[in-house]
Amino acid sequence: MRCRCGGKVIVAVLKDQWFLDYKRKEWKELARRCLSKMKIVPEVYRKVFEDTIEWLHERPCARKRGLGTRLPFDRRWMIESLSDSTIYMAFYTIIHLLRKHNIDPERLDEDFFDFIFLNKGELVDVAEKLEVRKEVLNKIKEEFEYWYPVDLRHTGTAHLQNHLTFYIFHHAAIFPEKYWPRAISLNEMLISEGRKMSKSYGNVIPLVELPKEFSIDAFRLYIGYAADLKSTLDFRRKELESLHPKLEKLFNLIKNSKKGKFKKTIVVKKFLSRFYKNLKIAREVMESLSIRDYIQLVFFNNFQEVSYLERRVEKEDLPKIIGFVAEDWLKMLAPVMPHLAEELWHQLGHKSFISLEKIPTKVEKYFDEEAELAESIVEEVNEDLRELRKLVKIENPRKAYLIVAEEWKYKLIDEAIKEFKEKGKVDWSTLAEKFQGKDVGSIIKKFSDLSKLPKKIISRNLELKALREAKSFLEKEHKLKIEILKEEKCKLEKAKKALPMKPAILIE
Repeated sequence: MRCRCGGKVIVAVLKDQWFLDYKRKEWKELARRCLSKMKIVPEVYRKVFEDTIEWLHERPCARKRGLGTRLPFDRRWMIESLSDSTIYMAFYTIIHLLRKHNIDPERLDEDFFDFIFLNKGELVDVAEKLEVRKEVLNKIKEEFEYWYPVDLRHTGTAHLQNHLTFYIFHHAAIFPEKYWPRAISLNEMLISEGRKMSKSYGNVIPLVELPKEFSIDAFRLYIGYAADLKSTLDFRRKELESLHPKLEKLFNLIKNSKKGKFKKTIVVKKFLSRFYKNLKIAREVMESLSIRDYIQLVFFNNFQEVSYLERRVEKEDLPKIIGFVAEDWLKMLAPVMPHLAEELWHQLGHKSFISLEKIPTKVEKYFDEEAELAESIVEEVNEDLRELRKLVKIENPRKAYLIVAEEWKYKLIDEAIKEFKEKGKVDWSTLAEKFQGKDVGSIIKKFSDLSKLPKKIISRNLELKALREAKSFLEKEHKLKIEILKEEKCKLEKAKKALPMKPAILIE
């Protein structure tokens, strides 16, 4: 047998070697059942676990040199590391109490562990044998009960076909079902600047060195966002450094925020709606450990919403709007950037730790689809004006007309939308009869392809309100005077092209 490099593979056969017999049918069945109840993230790796459980058979579990725990059946041997590292997390739950009460490790026999981990034996008998007060022993058991089962075990994919599969086998064999692990998440390997991380390349970054060079919260934000669990993370210094200005801006935004009343304009309602929708969706994606999506929603998407809001609202209102959302924003950011969130939480006057606060749940009251649709008209008009200015051959345009469609067009499109939802089609000829004397043909031509029919429209009055509220913003953006007109009162030929949620635009 040869390895991929061409060298000979030599297998050492040791006399009197001890093996774990993973091929036993009843043990495999327990492992299968344990895995079937677990969440695996990413789910694509479940098949690898299933296959490993099937092909795994006798495996050497002891060695005669190095550090380790002596094999109880033959003290000449020590349990090798992979076989010995499968249920250590159970011991982690109680070690601090064993040290606190100075309990001699030599007295921790099977009766002790059977009582703590397996609910076997009587408290009085075990306490007396161990020479420990009943209250102390009971506290140790309560501590284990509090932490177990393991909610999530996270590591790299390299451990999938060994340590993690052994972890499942051993928990299924030793513990009652209520203590079986609940989830495993895995990530691919890490590379740096497009190259494998290696000491020989000099591109390994010890975690202890990170605070000397980067903000720890910036690193956490970057490492969580740069790749999802299924992808290889390529660490890039410049990308990490580019996050520092954003964090500084976030810090200043929240630090300078204040409580107070602000104008509930359409753009503000749209901001609150999008902001809290992002928080709601973020909670949902975190349930599946989609950390990258969580960061995209809570940090980047909401940052983008704030950047747009800065351009759209009066300067004195912005700190108050940020003040309105600041606490909820920090609660959702805390898992990603705990130090910055904690600092800002106290800057807002709180005495508690933000890590102990509950994340916001009842956010649906801020959802406002009509405000989002109304502001989307402003965004589209803004973009259309930008494109039209490139196309028109006017050296110094001075004025732009925004012409809002006639009321009957809103009624026609609204009825068409309702009919399409109910029947999956639109009988345009029947609808046309209801609007005799109107130029229905141009509308039918526009929406004969039903995929172009909007899912919902807002009222004409709301569209007019949105455009009027955005008038000064659009004038500032394009250095033009903006005039908003109604189609029926406009004599311009262009007016006929106005549609619901799509004003006709003329630049002169």
